[in-house]
Amino acid sequence: MRFFSHDRSLLRSTMATLSDQWPLLLAGPILRRVDPELVAVWVALKEPRAVRLRVWQGIIDAGVGMGTFEGPAPLSQGGTFTRRVGDHLNVALVVARPQAPLLPGTLYSYNVSLAKVDPPAGGGEPDLAHFTAAEDLKSIGLLLPASGLGLPHEPLGYQPGFLPTFATAPADLEDLRILHGSCRLIGLEGNDGLSWVDDLILEWFDDPNHDARTRPHQIFHTGDQIYADDVPVSFLAMINAVGRELIGTAPPDRQTAPPREHVPTRYPFIMDPKLVKVMQDPLEKAAAQDNIKLANELFNADPDKAAKALKRRMAQASRLNDPCQTIQLSLLAGGLMQQGSDVVLRRDPDIVVSKDGSVNLWPADLLHFPAGLRANLMKCEAKFTSGLETDVDRSVGHLISVGEYCAMYLLMWSNACWSFQPAAKETDPPAKPTLPDLKAVFDVPVLEIL
Repeated sequence: MRFFSHDRSLLRSTMATLSDQWPLLLAGPILRRVDPELVAVWVALKEPRAVRLRVWQGIIDAGVGMGTFEGPAPLSQGGTFTRRVGDHLNVALVVARPQAPLLPGTLYSYNVSLAKVDPPAGGGEPDLAHFTAAEDLKSIGLLLPASGLGLPHEPLGYQPGFLPTFATAPADLEDLRILHGSCRLIGLEGNDGLSWVDDLILEWFDDPNHDARTRPHQIFHTGDQIYADDVPVSFLAMINAVGRELIGTAPPDRQTAPPREHVPTRYPFIMDPKLVKVMQDPLEKAAAQDNIKLANELFNADPDKAAKALKRRMAQASRLNDPCQTIQLSLLAGGLMQQGSDVVLRRDPDIVVSKDGSVNLWPADLLHFPAGLRANLMKCEAKFTSGLETDVDRSVGHLISVGEYCAMYLLMWSNACWSFQPAAKETDPPAKPTLPDLKAVFDVPVLEIL
């Protein structure tokens, strides 16, 4: 008989096969830096690749046909291999260094090409003389507006078939145009501010002179580019699912296996013999077998009672900020199990316990770090102060794992990892994103008699 029950498969498989629907390019290309001696472009890919960056002076029309674009001899090129972050996340910062410095106040175009090779363990650069592009910005459709059946996007070059462009800083400081922004906040009401940047560049394209001195030259985001400490709780189900898929899960069952990533905590987990003995108390068994009311009476029992050890353990577990202490116990120990005539605590097999029991590694999923229940964890364990100065404690949805941070960056800077409800036909309006239902967000362990 199992008393504390939760559906692990729901919390772990909501988007477990989402990567099968993702395109190769998860985010980018993002022009990270331009100065007279280099051009740096960042991309995030679902699979490992060799990456080549080519730069031309002026506007380049790559055409609207099929296949990749080679074009005329580039002004500069550079190459690199992606670096593996997780099972479905590979990133690269590719740099092209021109032989002669880039000219001030001048327009340049660039293309990113990909080759299907396994990146060498020691890193290095691909042989560009024998680089065979399997994909590029043209072949994967980013130079054309998306059809109603695909992920909504506009042409990267602002005109169909055009390569993306940038303008170098002008020689005259009075001509320099700088844009300033902060972090991208998903829960903020209003329009996306970066769309205003698109409007400025589109207005520049309407001018047939295409004067590089009159378009934006640089944009500065003086922040962390995302909000890790102000995340809508309802958004955490998608973030965590995407993060787990990016990093990967432990074999063999991809649908129900725990995440590969674990987060260290000092929360108590090993059940000492004294506590096991306490669990054999008749009042303990009655509480587990009857209802939460009796359990609460147990938790509030006189310290001299046999439940003192359990109450102390529950006080430690309350840092999870879960208002229901029975849920906290289930998170902490995996549940109560009937063994013969005794009710004992069952060890969660997915939690990795250190040899001395001081630090435990908890799977980075919503089962062990529930949505909306993270505030005390962030304050007491991580020692974060975010949200303390506001009336609303936003740390209840604070990002925790590396996978969640990676997912947040990709979801904020690209729609490739969003789940979309596809349009029925090409003439329909663009696809709209679909979000997990509330059960996927808030489904945490509950007390049941099975």
